[in-house]
Amino acid sequence: MARSAHDLNGDWEQANQQLGYSASRLEPKRLNGANYLVREQIHQAQSNQQVQRLLAQLQSEPQPDGANSSTSHAVARNEFWGAKLGWNAQSESIVTYLQQLGVLPPLQSPGPELFAEGVQKYQDQHGLGDDGILGPNTWRHFRSRLNGQPKPTSDQSQTTGKEGRNDSRRLARLERIMARIYREHGEFLQRKSSELGIGVADAAAFLKVESGGEGFSRQTDLIKIRFENHVFYRLWGKNNLAEFQKHFRFNAQKHWRGHRFRADSSSKFENVHSSQEREQEVLAFARTLDDELALQSISMGSAQILGTNYALAGYESASEMFEDMSESIDAQNEGLFSYIKRRRKGIIIRALQAKDYVVAARYYNGRGKEVLYGGRIKAASEAYQRILAKQNLFK
Repeated sequence: MARSAHDLNGDWEQANQQLGYSASRLEPKRLNGANYLVREQIHQAQSNQQVQRLLAQLQSEPQPDGANSSTSHAVARNEFWGAKLGWNAQSESIVTYLQQLGVLPPLQSPGPELFAEGVQKYQDQHGLGDDGILGPNTWRHFRSRLNGQPKPTSDQSQTTGKEGRNDSRRLARLERIMARIYREHGEFLQRKSSELGIGVADAAAFLKVESGGEGFSRQTDLIKIRFENHVFYRLWGKNNLAEFQKHFRFNAQKHWRGHRFRADSSSKFENVHSSQEREQEVLAFARTLDDELALQSISMGSAQILGTNYALAGYESASEMFEDMSESIDAQNEGLFSYIKRRRKGIIIRALQAKDYVVAARYYNGRGKEVLYGGRIKAASEAYQRILAKQNLFK
């Protein structure tokens, strides 16, 4: 059985003080700037030695960047939208429903920050983004699931009309992108999809979701990349922590967020993903630290395959994969099918054949946002099918 804070002779009090909390406030999930799993292990520690070892591990983790500011923003926007959309009058029913769904703990009054976290979990589950804001889109989805759905106010009616027009524009834009993918890659996709036993529309959907169907940046004329700070930390940074922390940041709780970089340790940290020029700048710097591991830390090309998956894409190294894909869109597209075929003995193929886009997204992109990505893949696949139907109509 786990020992209490008092049994640990002050070590848990020390842990709390180092993490910015008093010993009386034993809330591991709320401690600022620390890894949740490590904090939970500290809370359940059996001995003083365990606590000290875990504290050392905790201090070696890079701290989140910008997590608190995003929560504060969600709290402020929820206050605004609660009044604007009228849902603040139903706050008790909303909290009760979120508690029933298991995204809020069973507390009488969770507080605005915890409420935003509950909304964020709800959004993740339903592919609605993850900003924690109960704004027009999330409220429309959420309201339809509440018992006794309220009638929309005049403000809500106006908002819904605007959303409808926006949805139509998004749909038209999606079909334009899928039509371009059909023109530029349709024949290749059809042939490779048939070989693999998956629908061509699903293959096209991956290209759309990952890169908009464009393997080279219009900004730079170079291969499209995304530098993943957390991957570079895992491969190189944790063994070179002081140097890593001079130049890189990411959110320790949601590692795909908060990616920031500075080349000069006296400069301000700035967003890694602001442009393709910026991505290339970060990659070039990282390559001076370790060329192969830096290339393993980027997603590349039309299918945005992570460099660590070079073998699944059919290469001997991330360097070879980067060099080949930098020269040819065909190599990038070929990588999509090689990766899908080899990943977990064809689990993505089976998921696509079953039209389970969430599972397909989970094994393609990883856990965390599979519902969101699965929804996007499904929408893009349906749009491509409409393009195919139009082409057949005019044949």
